[in-house]
Formats: sequence, C-alpha cells, structure tokens
Amino acid sequence: MARVRTQLTLGCWAGRYKQGGFLSIATTKKVLRDFLSSDRNDVLALHGAWGVGKTHVWREALVANKVAIKRPNYCYVSLFGIRNLAELRTSIFLKSQPVKSLGIDPKDESVAKKWKRIFSASSMKWLYERFGSVVNVLPFAKNLTASVETIAPHFVRNMLICLDDFERSPLKPDEVLGLVSELKEEKACKVALVFNFDKLGDRESYRSYKEKVIDLEILYAPTVDEAVLHAIPTDLPERAQIIEYIRELQITNIRILRKIFDAVTLVLDATCGMHAEVRREAVASTVLFCWCAYGTDASKPDVADIAHWNRRLLVPRLKKGEVLPEPEAEQAALLCRYGFGHVEDFHLAIARVVDRGFLEETGFVEEARKRDASLHGLDKSEAFRQVWRRFHGTFTDDRDSFIEQMHATAKDSAEHIGSGDLNSTVSILRQLSRDDLADDLIAHYIDAHKDKPRTFDLAEHPFGGSIDDPSLREQFEKAYAMLAKTPSLSEAIHFMVKGGSWNAEHVAALRRASVDDFQALFLGPHDYDVHSNLVKRCISWGGDLEDAGVRKNAREALERIKASSDLNALRVKQFGV
Repeated sequence: MARVRTQLTLGCWAGRYKQGGFLSIATTKKVLRDFLSSDRNDVLALHGAWGVGKTHVWREALVANKVAIKRPNYCYVSLFGIRNLAELRTSIFLKSQPVKSLGIDPKDESVAKKWKRIFSASSMKWLYERFGSVVNVLPFAKNLTASVETIAPHFVRNMLICLDDFERSPLKPDEVLGLVSELKEEKACKVALVFNFDKLGDRESYRSYKEKVIDLEILYAPTVDEAVLHAIPTDLPERAQIIEYIRELQITNIRILRKIFDAVTLVLDATCGMHAEVRREAVASTVLFCWCAYGTDASKPDVADIAHWNRRLLVPRLKKGEVLPEPEAEQAALLCRYGFGHVEDFHLAIARVVDRGFLEETGFVEEARKRDASLHGLDKSEAFRQVWRRFHGTFTDDRDSFIEQMHATAKDSAEHIGSGDLNSTVSILRQLSRDDLADDLIAHYIDAHKDKPRTFDLAEHPFGGSIDDPSLREQFEKAYAMLAKTPSLSEAIHFMVKGGSWNAEHVAALRRASVDDFQALFLGPHDYDVHSNLVKRCISWGGDLEDAGVRKNAREALERIKASSDLNALRVKQFGV
C-alpha cells in the first residue's frame, strides 16, 4: 500500500505540474521528497532563473530524504563543458557514489579500492568478470579512455542521476533528452534535469521532446522572503531594514543576496557606533549597487556608470525641453522610487567596496566618518535652531530655562554654527544680563575653532562687518593674531606647487617677499621638477596689480643669479629671462 500511495502522490504532482507550474520553496521540497522516495523511473525537470538556488534545493532534498531513496547509487554531473555523449556517459559512470554516503565527508580511499567497489556491485558481477583484466590497470593507464567509454554505459543502471546546467551544455537538447530517455527506459534510472529554461539555446527542441521524456516539470521561483531566509542570517544587524530594500528591488537571486550579505557585513562593521542615518544609507546603497553590479536585468542601471547617474536624476527636474532617452529615463525613475537622489563621494566609495569585496583603499571609512560628523553636526545645529524657534514663536515666561537651553545648545553646536549665529546668541545673553554666559560661549567657540584661525579674521569674512559685539570682536582679533601663522615664502610656494592650490596666507607670503627672499628660494636645494615649477610659478604669478611686484622681484632675483656665472646664465635663459 505504501508503494501505491507514493505512486499516486507522484501521479498527482505529475499531472498538476506537467506544464511547469510555479512552485515556492516549501512546495518544491514536497515534490522533490515524493520524487526521490518513489521507485518509479521518473524524469524530473527542475528549472528556474539563474541564482535562485535550484542546485541548492536539490542537494538539500537529497540529504534530507536519502533514507527513502530506492536507488543504491547517485551521480551528479554538470553538463557545462561536456562536449559529447560519450564524455557524458563516462562522467556519469566515474562520478557515481553510494546514496548512503550523501551528506557525509568522503574518507580517504585508495584508487584501487574505489574501482573495486564500483566494479564489484552484486548487480555488475558479470561485467566485472568480463572486464576484470581492464579493471586491474584502468586507474593507472592514460591510454584507456576509449576502453572506459566502451564499458561505462554497461555500469550505469538503476541509479539516481542529476544532470545540472542543461542550458550551458554544448550538446543539443534532443541529444541530452535522448540519453535521458535511454537511462529511464533501458537502464531503470531516475533522472533530474536542472536548468534555466529561459537561457536554453534550442527551446523548441526541448518542447518537442519533453512530452515523451519529462514526467514532472517544476518552475522553481521562490519569493523574496523565501530567498532571504536562505541567504541573510537572522542575526545580521539591521536585517529588517536590509530585507525592505531587497523587497523593493524584488531580488530572489541567492547569489546576489549572498553578495549583498558579504558587502553589507563589511559596511556595517565599519560604521559600528556611527550615526543611524550613515548606517541606513550605507545599507540602502549597498543593496542597490549589488543588484546593479550582479543582476541580469539589462534595464537596470550600470553601477560602473555611477559617476553619470546624477545627470539622469537631475534632468527630470530641469526645463521641460530636455528629455532623457530610454532606457535612462526608466533607470532614473527606478532610482527615484528607491529613494536614491544624488551620487556623492560616500556612494562612490560604497560602489568600490561592492566591486572589490574589501574596504582597504576604497575610501569608504573616511567618507563614512565625514558623513557621521556632518550628521551629528546637523543634529546639534537643529537643537540650536529649536531654541531660536522657541525665542521667536512663543510668549511663554520661562526666562531661566530659555537662557540655560540657549547657552547649552550653542556650546554643544559650536563647531557647526557660524560667527553670525554666535554674535546673535551673545547679544541675547547680554540683553538678558548674562554677560558671564556670553563670555563663556565666546571662549568655548574660539577653542572649538582654534585649528581654523581664518575663522577669526573678520576683515576677510564676507559678513564680518555685521559682528557688532565689542568683546567678541576683540577676542576674535586676539585669537587670530595668536593662532594665524603666515607661512614663509618657501612654505607658501612649495604648498602651491605640490597641491596646485593656495589660500590667502600663501598669496600674502608671495606679495611680502623681497628680491633677496626670491633669490634665496631659487638658490635653495630642490628636486628638479619642483625647482623648475616654483621658478615658473613665481615669474608668472597672478594678474592683479598687486601681483606685478611678485613677478618683478622674482625676475630681478633671476637676473642676479644669471649674472653670477656663465653656467647660471644658460640656466636662467631657459625661463625666458
């Protein structure tokens, strides 16, 4: 009765899924269990998109149901690279193993013992006797390939066989299906074909022959949540958030999900303790970039082209006359729906992590720290803004509480507010008779910005004239005089040559330099490239009237050097002096 019930169950599944029914993981496992436990010579077609885990679910079912499998031996062969049927037959023969060994690490076994075990199965004794002389030398002979191909088909009988990567095989579908039919009808074998139907080269040929050969056909298409269970561990930090982004993109490819897991683990470990928004954005971008980098959908954005995404995202917001071509418009719409609005250095660093698989030299940690500092600064600045909204938006009589909050939030956000905000806050505190808190805030602000002395140079500040608190102006002037260090001519010109940029203090150093200073600079020891560049920089500096003195003094210094020797005259001549 048990056998009859099994056959009926399989018959039911065969009837229901003969046309390639859409199955979830749970249902697929049940069909596979029934298939494996039946003693019928059935052929199963398990197909689905690349990366959804077809081979994984098959192997999982094998181990889980190996006690119920009626065949004594099992063989798994990938058809990828198999060039002809003879090679396939030989592979099936050579790769067979006892079903009872499934899921167990194979122990060391000598070559001779392995061949003896294969050839001495009770059902094959007559072949062993017939080919015994070949068996004794087979493992060690390099010229017996033809012999193996000849005898291999005789040993393939009553086996469970899995032929994977059907769509990647150079063999024609009708050739493979012809062999499968032979294994089923003549060799009493049970066969599973695993493949991606959409990538099969000759689908019409498969459709023509499957009615005769295939007994059960399963379209394996797990849901996003089912795929996530296989690829994303339950103890991964931010898991719920990660899954939401995966659902948004409808990712069911197990391989991509594992790439996501690896990359997300890297960025989450690197941002541990940082602002929650840094981690959220890192997770969202990592999921998106992994999908873009490894997904097979041709319409998705190309992560290698990420530097140009901003144009696509910006065009829809520009004047109506400019229209994005397809498929760029669809890609821009997808990115916007996902919540991705603008590519910055932070995102470029994440893209490098996804591409390389490691953090080193991607710049991600540095960019994450910058973003973390910026977001914490915004948080603190927001608290400061809230106090000002409290000042302007209510008549509540809470003087002491207000003063305390204004002083505390201004100190807390000192690194992130400008000198104009400081001046306004100081003014309020003084009008509320709290000069002590105003002076304390000024001192704290100066200490917070001591590594940026130009903050205190109100003469160069675009709104310096609006700073009207006398004490604040006085303290800023003292701080600037104490902290600001005008570089020497050598320091300034080397900075400009090396970095290709400069600040006001470097320009001041050039304008302050005398002919003697330039002569000492030119005569100093320099590398060849640096020496040539700094001379050129000095004699052609600027275009303002104030810069004419720089050029004049530099050229006069070269005239002195030119007159010092005939050799130096030749050297100076190269600079047009």
